Amino acid sequence: MKKRTLLFIVLFLLAVSLACSLMGKLSQPKPTVVVPPTEAEPQPAEVMPTANVQYLPNLSASGSAEMVRQWAMEAVASSEYGNDDWSAAKVVGVTDTYECGDNVTAWASSGSDSVEWINLYIHTPMYLTEINIVETYNPDQVVKVELIDMQGQYVTVYTAQPKQIDNPCPYFLNIPVSQSDILSQGVRVTIDQSVLGLGWNEIDAVEMVGTIGEGTPTRPIIPTP
Repeated sequence: MKKRTLLFIVLFLLAVSLACSLMGKLSQPKPTVVVPPTEAEPQPAEVMPTANVQYLPNLSASGSAEMVRQWAMEAVASSEYGNDDWSAAKVVGVTDTYECGDNVTAWASSGSDSVEWINLYIHTPMYLTEINIVETYNPDQVVKVELIDMQGQYVTVYTAQPKQIDNPCPYFLNIPVSQSDILSQGVRVTIDQSVLGLGWNEIDAVEMVGTIGEGTPTRPIIPTP
């Protein structure tokens, strides 16, 4: 009897142990399977379109196509209001008069109701395509603009009648030049102050645009007053 009881107890304990072991395994979390990411296939680099490079057309007889801007480096006028203030030399260089008025930094002729001219020369001869005249008092009384060629001769590229311009001021008179085959050492600007009765038409600067040429200029003959 005791042997059967002991055997029963041993079997019962073995069954309990096996059940506990099985329950422990069932209660363990399921392991997570980590799948390594698939490497993306390399993509070809983006090809940027090539810029459309445009070259300026050959505008000069010298073969140069580079556009150049030059301000006058020398000036001679038919008259000037003063030897320093309002002199022809005030037109030399880049514009430095930024407000309209009777300013000493611009050229004014000796009289306020006369026809006058001013010759402007550049450092390097050019085949001009554009002329810009900066007027800072009583614009626009410019009636003629001429190229000065390398022999000192004048070629007219612009004519007009005096007209009153109130705004904008300073006034920029832009003159396209079609005679771009003429190598120029500068320009002559003529003003007529006798028509409108406004008084002095003052000029602060003159810019010349074109392509560089080569040659030695001969200054025009200017009669002594």
